[in-house]
Amino acid sequence: MKKILLLSIASAITAFSASAQDRISLSTTSEHSFIPEASNPLTGGKVTATGDTLYFATLSQMLIDTNLNNINADFATPFDSGKFFGINKYGFTGCAELFSYAYINSDATKDTTYKVIGFVSWWHGHCGTSSAININLNIWNRGTNKDQLPGFGGKGYIYGTPNTSKASVTVTAGTLVAPSISNNKPQVTYLASPLSGVNYDIYAGFTTSYTWGSTGTDTFGLRSTDLRFTPTYTVESSTKDTLINAYNVVQSSNVWKSPRWNLFSNIQIAIGEISLFPIIQRECGNCFPSSVAGFTNQNLTFYGSYPNPAVNSTNIKFGLNQSADVTVTILDNTGRIINTITKNGLSKGENTIAIETANLPAGNYVYTLQASNGGHVASQFTVVK
Repeated sequence: MKKILLLSIASAITAFSASAQDRISLSTTSEHSFIPEASNPLTGGKVTATGDTLYFATLSQMLIDTNLNNINADFATPFDSGKFFGINKYGFTGCAELFSYAYINSDATKDTTYKVIGFVSWWHGHCGTSSAININLNIWNRGTNKDQLPGFGGKGYIYGTPNTSKASVTVTAGTLVAPSISNNKPQVTYLASPLSGVNYDIYAGFTTSYTWGSTGTDTFGLRSTDLRFTPTYTVESSTKDTLINAYNVVQSSNVWKSPRWNLFSNIQIAIGEISLFPIIQRECGNCFPSSVAGFTNQNLTFYGSYPNPAVNSTNIKFGLNQSADVTVTILDNTGRIINTITKNGLSKGENTIAIETANLPAGNYVYTLQASNGGHVASQFTVVK
């Protein structure tokens, strides 16, 4: 039986005013103190460790939309460069987020499969165009492993972390992260060959390799929402072990760990969404728009878009576990934002958003789909004339 594990998570997100200095880089060679603004609810100062680099910027520079922020591990500033989902002094070498393949109802087509054709990612921080750091964008299947947690009397485990890499593409950090933090934008990266036949849970994320202290001025990470989710758990009948379902995980010493349960256990860390979206497309030919299996990410279950290819319009079909505002952002293949459509107060259950395509030139367009209370995915439609 699935249960909900309730957390008491303190808010760590504080928006700096528009008059805040664009960026402060603190030296990486000695200890420094960061004193928050008077309006900051955090008390006292922040002492960084040797080799640490802190950055902060105005809110408008760092947001994808009004729900998206960077979550950091030490709460020094809401825009600490790569503190959590990026390169940092802790040596994290990757992060990943779960997308669950779900049968929605009994008449759903059981052989519905999807393909993953690439990624949309939006980074923060900054990176030189000649950076030697490579970023591996990955799709993993979900494992059935149990990784023991501290505490819990030896009976607590994180369950189902990334297992085998099913598809990946390697790019240099300088192609994804701009030299200036104010110039970062969405990046669309395609796999050399689509990952087909996907009817299982996947993780989407990245891995990298670096030596902190040798990164120079390169410091970057993925953005994250400031949404808090309540993780679910089950109790294994045979062992009575508590299995906490993994959702967001980070890689440390080549092991996937839960931010909340494996790391920094004395700090309440938010469990949000990272700004890396797998581009998922439905493969079944004639099973749409009737009931099909979908992919679930938190409150959102994605089914696909139809017709695809489209001439005058296409319809994006999805389900919500709870009512929410839903935003569709349409991008070209370079990541340029063409249009943003928000539908407020959509009801729980299946929904459709119509996208007008008559005025779009022929070609492929990527879109992201985001629910205000959790859930995101990316896909692609084609316009023909």
